[in-house]
Amino acid sequence: MRAVSLAAVGLFLATAAHAATVAATFAWVRAPAPGRAVAAAYVSLTADEADQLVAIDAPGVGMAMLHESKMTHGVASMNDVDTLVLPAGHTVALSPGGMHIMLMDIAKPLVIGATLPITLHFAHAKALVVQAKIRPVAAIAP
Repeated sequence: MRAVSLAAVGLFLATAAHAATVAATFAWVRAPAPGRAVAAAYVSLTADEADQLVAIDAPGVGMAMLHESKMTHGVASMNDVDTLVLPAGHTVALSPGGMHIMLMDIAKPLVIGATLPITLHFAHAKALVVQAKIRPVAAIAP
């Protein structure tokens, strides 16, 4: 009985020591158009274990959420997305013209060249704060 208990404790400790992680690269924000309080943010995410991006927040931003831009039969649309699936070991890129983060009700102007901390919340991994560089409104990619 003692050997089983020690094995169970060892398994628990090994599991606890290996928490799921998500790495982020290329985080940036396309500055809002003049007079607007809405911007889009982009980032590439790689999870070491399957996970999901489930919530987003940023200081000075009234609402941050996932959106997906689509072009169907020549008509552009943008839809809310509840979660973003992150397959283990694969990079998922949020990019212009596709999946992105909408930042709405931005309280203060975003300064080109500055950074905006955006907190990404996952189903399993710890929350991750990315420093997204503010780029001009016409920026296409970093």
